[in-house]
Amino acid sequence: MAVKRKRKKSRKLLPFLILIGIAAVIATVLVFRFAGPKITGEGYPIRVSGLSVQQMELLGSDLAVSEDAAFRLYDRSGNERYMVELDYSAPVFIPCKNRVLIYERGGTRMKICDRNGEVCSKEAQGAILTCGFGGGRAAVATLADNTTSRLTVYDSNFIQEIFVWQTSSYIARAAVSPNGRYLAVAVIDNEGGDIYTELSVFDTKSADTLFSNRYSGEVILDLSFTGNSDILVLTDRSLSGVTGLDRMDFQVSFDYGTLKASSCSEDGRTALIHTKISDGKDYLYVYDKNGEVLVERQIDTGARSLSFSRSVVSVLYEDQVLQYSSSDAEAEPARTGIQSDSLKIVSSGSTCYLLTSEEIQKF
Repeated sequence: MAVKRKRKKSRKLLPFLILIGIAAVIATVLVFRFAGPKITGEGYPIRVSGLSVQQMELLGSDLAVSEDAAFRLYDRSGNERYMVELDYSAPVFIPCKNRVLIYERGGTRMKICDRNGEVCSKEAQGAILTCGFGGGRAAVATLADNTTSRLTVYDSNFIQEIFVWQTSSYIARAAVSPNGRYLAVAVIDNEGGDIYTELSVFDTKSADTLFSNRYSGEVILDLSFTGNSDILVLTDRSLSGVTGLDRMDFQVSFDYGTLKASSCSEDGRTALIHTKISDGKDYLYVYDKNGEVLVERQIDTGARSLSFSRSVVSVLYEDQVLQYSSSDAEAEPARTGIQSDSLKIVSSGSTCYLLTSEEIQKF
């Protein structure tokens, strides 16, 4: 009789258990629907101290993150591949294909890592100003004794010096072509009290300058190769392109102080956010590799970060991410709600990696 009573009680509980299960499923759906982006990947979200993260970039399909004292690489699922201790006062890294150059700005230490860990390291003879990385070769600009600065290009293992260039000006930017042969170098100086930046292009097999251009009253903010012979130059007042390593292809000018954010896609297109002086509103501009405007549209003010990848421009705001088409100026942006402590966004197409004060999310 005792057994029969127990079975009868179980039958009475069954409908309630089913109802509880259904309620739990509905609650879970509602949490994911209204709490923000859906987190994907076995290791996401990655727990970090957002304020200690110095830089976050993609290395192929992996996510590279530098902190105050370490460099970490995560696979596409958010699982940590490895961690390299840095103890750098100001760590900076430059990804290129499956390798990354990490250096200490203002210090002397640098190293190259791949997807499996540290490959090699070296200590520079002077304080490092900036670096470039391409084709496995590292271009390292340092302060020098007999000149103001010196640029040295090393082979893929920091063993051999491929190219050396010295200048009486301060080297502000450096870039190496994807094949590792060509260099673009920007120096900053002044003449008669007026500041200027000068771009010089070199072939590492020759000491002769292939091309040079002076940007009077401008400071170069970004310098990159978009191919082995095309160079993109962004200053605080213009966007310009050098074609064939020896001629200026285009230059688009804008007012000083209006540039709010910038990001270059893999194919040489560029996204910029400007504040127009005429109306005080923010606008998104997308340029093709020839400097032609593909998109011009007014957007919400207060953008925190911008990332342009493939055909999608992702703009980070305090509580949402807006993703715009880079080819259709009239298309409505996709909106994703996020938490308000977000700091930076990095994207690969429509996939976004979001840095907050406590974690890195993927959606």
